[in-house]
Amino acid sequence: MVKLSSLIAVRQIYKLGRNCYELIYEPEITLRELIKDFDKSQMLLLVLTALTPLFIYLILRVAWDLIVYGNVVAVFGAGLNFVLFLEFLIFVYLGYFVVKVLKK
Repeated sequence: MVKLSSLIAVRQIYKLGRNCYELIYEPEITLRELIKDFDKSQMLLLVLTALTPLFIYLILRVAWDLIVYGNVVAVFGAGLNFVLFLEFLIFVYLGYFVVKVLKK
């Protein structure tokens, strides 16, 4: 069971790495293949990878607030604005090519 799970994990990680690399150089072809194959696991992994900057920021911010202030501060500031802008750019990039692929 462990062997099978590790083989599946290695395969998914390899495909995720390949898809992330190809999204930079050939986004239209990569998204067309993902949509054609309807590979839900890779689509989910790509969305989660796109959300990684936000997850990292929130985890580090909560840890910093707990260490410095002893509780989580509700005001986030410029750091969150930068991360949200970065997320916006990532999803505009992906959305543009998804719409382009779906129109064909």
